[in-house]
Order: sequence, then C-alpha cells, then structure tokens
Amino acid sequence: YGNPFLAVSPGYGDNGQALTASGRTSWGNGLHQRLNLDCLIKGQQWEVNFKVKLYDEATNIPVSCNPLVQRSCPLVRLYYRVGTSIHNFFEYYDMDMTWSEGEWNDLRVTFPIMFDDTTVVSIIICGGPAGAVLEVDEVTMIPVQMKTPTQVNFFNQLVVSSEASMWWGPGSELFLTSHTRNSADRQVVNVQSVDDDSRVITLTDTIAKPVTLQDSHDFAVEVASLTRSVVFEAESNLDDELIGGHLIIYWTLTPQHPEGVEIRNFGQQGLLGRYPTHFHFCGNSKGSVMKKNVVRGSNQRCYVLHQTNDVVVEENVAFDTFGHCYFLEDGVEVNNIFRNNLGADVKKSTRLLSELSGRKETDDKPSVFWISNAANFL
Repeated sequence: YGNPFLAVSPGYGDNGQALTASGRTSWGNGLHQRLNLDCLIKGQQWEVNFKVKLYDEATNIPVSCNPLVQRSCPLVRLYYRVGTSIHNFFEYYDMDMTWSEGEWNDLRVTFPIMFDDTTVVSIIICGGPAGAVLEVDEVTMIPVQMKTPTQVNFFNQLVVSSEASMWWGPGSELFLTSHTRNSADRQVVNVQSVDDDSRVITLTDTIAKPVTLQDSHDFAVEVASLTRSVVFEAESNLDDELIGGHLIIYWTLTPQHPEGVEIRNFGQQGLLGRYPTHFHFCGNSKGSVMKKNVVRGSNQRCYVLHQTNDVVVEENVAFDTFGHCYFLEDGVEVNNIFRNNLGADVKKSTRLLSELSGRKETDDKPSVFWISNAANFL
C-alpha cells in the first residue's frame, strides 16, 4: 500500500520466507491484503498475528520503536470502502508489545467488523518511520469472537470512570463524539441509572457501538456530560434565530472563576464581541480560571480571550456551535493554558466579522481551537 517495493527475503525459522516493503516514504506505506467479503460478518472479531522487523534501508541497521509513540511501531490499519466514495480507516495497535531491535517481534492485533454494506475491506500492515524497511512473516488472521447483530448495532450501557459515575446521575444528558469519520454521527443520550460499584451507566436509549481505545487510538470516541446544575439560557429572538445572549468579563484585574455553568443559545452572529464567554481587555489576569463549563447551541464562537493573558481554560465542553470555538481574538494574548477541553459539531458561520474587525475572519472555515499566538499552552 502506498507503492513500496515488495520483495521476498529469508524469514523466521530455518525455511521461512518473509515479505519486505522498502522504498517507504511514509509510516502508512506497507503490505496490503484485500479480504474476502464472503468471510466477513458484521460483529465478528478478528485477530491478526505476525512477526515483524524494522531496519534502515540505507544502512541496514536495525530500527528501534517506542510502543507509546503513535505510529512509530508496526500496526494494522483497516480500510473500508462503501460504494465508490466513502472511505474509512481505523488503526489498531498491540498495546502489550515489547520491541527488540534486530529481532523478530511478535504482534497481535484484534479488530471488529463494523460495517455490513462495504464493497472493499482490506488490512494494511504498516507503521514505523519513513525510510525503514518493514519485514513481515508468519501472518495469520482468525475469527475469535462473534456477537449477535443486536449486540453489534446497539448498546444501552457504558462503563465510565469512577469520577464520571459519581457525577453523571439519572437525567444527565451525555454527548458521544462520532464513531465514524462523519461528524454527523455524534450521539446525544440521557442517563437512566448509575451503578457506582461497577461504574456502569445505563442509558434511556440505545446507541451505536462506540469506538473504544482498544478498538482504535485515532478514532476512540469522547464522552462528556452536557448537563450542569446552573444554566444560563437566552430567550430566542423571534426576528433573528442567530441572536442570543452574550457574557463579557470586562476590563477587570480581579481574578474571575466561572465554573460548572451550562450556557445555551448565547452568541450573536455577525456582531463583534458578542460571544458565549468572553474575557475582554483584562490584561494580565493571573488566577482567572474558566473550568468545567458547557457551551452549547452557540451562535458565535465559544470561549474567547481578547487581549487577556494568564487564564486557565480547562475541562470545558462545547457542542453544536458556529465559528471558531476556543479562540484568541487578536493574537497578542499570551501565557494562557488550554487543558483537557472538548469541542465538537462546530459549524460554519455565515455572517463574518471581517468588516467590523478590520481583518479577514475565517469562521466560515471553523476550527475547534484557534490559537493565533504560539506563546500559549495546549
């Protein structure tokens, strides 16, 4: 895959032969095998085992890898094509592997068959640095687990952390990021009950199977609560649905600490400085913290710092919003810390602020994090 040069080399054991992929210009180049669709059933769990080496193509010196560094070691990439235009890639790692330079290393990866309407399913053995020869032998692929269609398609329980099970009580609304490459596949559900001992949350409705860390490091879903006990909600503007409330922390050197607030229908699209949360010209605001809030249904941006420094923005959630989300307004803001924040379902704004701000604004091409000064911390 990716057009490396393939060859046969002495393999593992006395009489073995291995496949080698050289001329690799990317970690994603490797050995590709299309699977027989007649053998694949949605819900089936497959296990791939193989032996692998890495060595530098120019010097023939063995290459090391760190299993804790993404894509630095060999992995299995699963490729789906639905029809002629929809492509999905999922990456699977052996999280228990150890690596010995110059030796044959054993890798074992499991993955589920997640779709039943595919026209192509392939596995790609790849990973490791560009320029490294990938040598693979003794590849086996066997089915190890089968679930019923009901188990595969729908679930109504989640196992969460002890902290989450403590705070996400019955009636809480949960948000799961998309389990596919299509952001529209995000899911919103309510909690029915919580078992603190087992940390199992039972939902009021079924959900499509989330992608877990065990399934894929790249595509594991995030789960967040959208519910807070304190709610700021603006009334709808009957003349303009994109005009809601706005909140400004304005020209103060006194540390501010908005925490644990749910903010709905805030932001006024097309009006400069009208955002759901907005530190405005507060200068050096050391000690200010914006933490564990939820901005949802925002009409314009989410968490905005404007000529304000030294603020800690952490563990916040943003969902279903317009324009850039976590945002530095002028690009002169420094020493702010953005830590463990989540944003999703961020949509294009139609009313740009360019004429009002005097610069080209890009909220029609929104980013969850718009950090325009490198002297900040993420």
